[in-house]
Amino acid sequence: MNQLFTIFLIIVSLQTFSQNACRIRVEVFNSLNNAVLSGAQVYVATQGVSYISNNYGIVDCEISCSGDSLFVSYLGFNDTVLILNKNFKPDISVALKPNEFDIQKVTITKQKIDDNLTNSIGEITMQRAQLRSLPSFMGEPDVLRTLAASGGVRQIEGMQGIFVRGGSQDQNLIVYDGATIYNPSHLLGFFSVFNSDIIQSATLFSSGAPAMYGGRLSSVLAIQSQPAILDSIETKISVGVLSSRCMINAPISNKSALRASFRKTYLNLFVMPLVEKSLQLREEVSTEFGFTDATFRFDYKPNTQHIFYVSGYAGGDIFRLDNSQISLQNKANWGNIGVAVQWKYLSPKNWVHTTTASFSKYNFDFAAQQSLYSLHISTGVSKYALQYIAKKRLDSHTFMYGLSSDFQTFNSGTVDVSINNQAFIASPALLSQCAEQSMFIEHNWQIIPKLSSVISFRVVPYFLLGPSSYVQYNEVGEIADTLKFYTNQIIYSNVGIEPRIQLQYKLSTESTVKLSCMRTTQHTHMVSMLSAALPADIWMPAGIYNPRMYGWISSVGVYKNWNNNMFETSLSLYYKTMNNIIEFKDGFITLYANSYNQKITRGKGYACGAEFALSKQIGEFTGAISYNFSRTLRKFKELNSGYLYPASYDKPHDVSVQIQYELSKSLKFSGLWVYSSGKVYSEPVSKYFIGKNVVSEYGALNSSRMSAYHRLDIGAEYVIIQNNKFELATQLSVYNVYNRNNVYYIYYEMQGNVEEFSLQFVKNYVGLFPILPSVSVQLNF
Repeated sequence: MNQLFTIFLIIVSLQTFSQNACRIRVEVFNSLNNAVLSGAQVYVATQGVSYISNNYGIVDCEISCSGDSLFVSYLGFNDTVLILNKNFKPDISVALKPNEFDIQKVTITKQKIDDNLTNSIGEITMQRAQLRSLPSFMGEPDVLRTLAASGGVRQIEGMQGIFVRGGSQDQNLIVYDGATIYNPSHLLGFFSVFNSDIIQSATLFSSGAPAMYGGRLSSVLAIQSQPAILDSIETKISVGVLSSRCMINAPISNKSALRASFRKTYLNLFVMPLVEKSLQLREEVSTEFGFTDATFRFDYKPNTQHIFYVSGYAGGDIFRLDNSQISLQNKANWGNIGVAVQWKYLSPKNWVHTTTASFSKYNFDFAAQQSLYSLHISTGVSKYALQYIAKKRLDSHTFMYGLSSDFQTFNSGTVDVSINNQAFIASPALLSQCAEQSMFIEHNWQIIPKLSSVISFRVVPYFLLGPSSYVQYNEVGEIADTLKFYTNQIIYSNVGIEPRIQLQYKLSTESTVKLSCMRTTQHTHMVSMLSAALPADIWMPAGIYNPRMYGWISSVGVYKNWNNNMFETSLSLYYKTMNNIIEFKDGFITLYANSYNQKITRGKGYACGAEFALSKQIGEFTGAISYNFSRTLRKFKELNSGYLYPASYDKPHDVSVQIQYELSKSLKFSGLWVYSSGKVYSEPVSKYFIGKNVVSEYGALNSSRMSAYHRLDIGAEYVIIQNNKFELATQLSVYNVYNRNNVYYIYYEMQGNVEEFSLQFVKNYVGLFPILPSVSVQLNF
């Protein structure tokens, strides 16, 4: 490769440079299966500038009108030099041949594109290959678990979603091909809803998010599915003892293709008996827990100027807990639906126009029955969205502008209670709807070779619409009046203003300083309906009693690479404010949906932290170490006597160590060790009798902390057969290798005699998942 690049430089030095620039479009793809190569590098000789291909393998760049030379490269593929004369065509296709040598050996000698120094501050981008770098859980590579091993991102065992830099789960905008995903987790956070077989890339912005994204307070996670391959059939099947999945890619014509995947778990055979034992459930108690999901993507590419796709996701979880001794039956179902249609137009004037229409939906249903008593609770939210983006690069400037329109409908709780089939409590669905528009503009400017900036601005008009009625209460909590609003009547409105700025300064070729400051707004709230781990969450729009949330995110970081980019280090500091966040005064909602407004309290949140990371990305032995110190605090006038208290997911110390070792082309090992501070909780400071009833008195809110959480996962992958026709591999993974009993919840057992007023309370600790080995076999052809 070094010899090829030297010859290339000699050719470049002999070329005649022109003052005029022309635009060309280069499409880079795999010569074996015609799959597009996202992230390929195209180096233009006369400019001395490298361009990176997008998710469709396309690069739109400027070259000299009198002729030029292009150096095209991609990791694991043979490099190609294109020499263009003055009669070149405006559209060029480049087929790269996979390298016959070991990819790791190529990586050692190949100068890689350094994302660590060039990415936006707070940006983490992962490609398909990186998703398999960590031990799989139950035989399944997982995007959220991989992200959680990075700085500033954490998962909490038994809780849905991710927590980014002190933000709650609902403060993360998660989009899959442009469609919003409200709950990104299966199985209480142990799986993500994103099937790794169909993911092309995943990008997380914990600060410095592009102007096209908004509507959430903390972060953006953009998942892009892999485009369907137009000219070959591809099939992947994975069968394990705990779950199975399959994926198929099938061309429909020479311009269209379909890619689809399916997953299903069968945890009741092996996992749930272990969990029931871990949770100390009695023999008369039976459980069921699992999920199923499916994805598809249809791509149509009539030419290099127009690209269309339709992408969809549907998935759901089921949880059942029965107790035959007391005739109790509990069942919960929840799931997401997301569909997106996108049209990308690459105009002759070098503008890239992207139009996306999407539909998203999330529902939760819970039903319980015991003898003659029955309870049913349901919540949900749906969203229709339309977005248009225009983007153009001109010399050292990149311009982007666009607008979007969202319409959301909320079911903030339907509760039905009956006794002997007679309605006892019948709370009708609390429905509401809102419209949110946004207009945005962004300017990316390379001011001087060492200094660049990104300045953007968003304007977000918001309207809460009728029909609805609002109950007003006086100072003592009595109903004072009821306000009624008709269909499409504006109940509440405001305009969110979101300025954003980023600066990057290169101290040297291997070090960069980055800083960012941005204002964010969020017009949706989420609060917990039940005091349980199930995702019984209420989504509700901003309104009269719960106005929109807003905040500021400021961050600064120093990024330094060593030994020709073999090692990457970074140190980042951040500070975040959150205003108008809401909680229920009693911790969770009662059964009466019409009492929401009276039960909600409004307050502020603060988060700050320092993140350190060290990683080795090149060679047979790779890995990363990250340490985060952070605090996440809340302040509500009506909670904790108005004093600051730790949020339920406040974890000051968080450590992650991940390693990967490629012993040979056929055998790979991986390991992950995580450590974090224990969860906070409110502990009784005393117990006393009122009559013969035991009453607990609690101290400050969330003033106690459980023991620290730590866990070791290991994995191995062995490729049994690999040739041009098919690949057969097996994966072995062990979750929680040393069987750490990480505390999931605490309960107090009363011992003694109430009649004699002689009692002793014993604290009991219950873990969730013990050691869980899994094995799977994967066939690709």
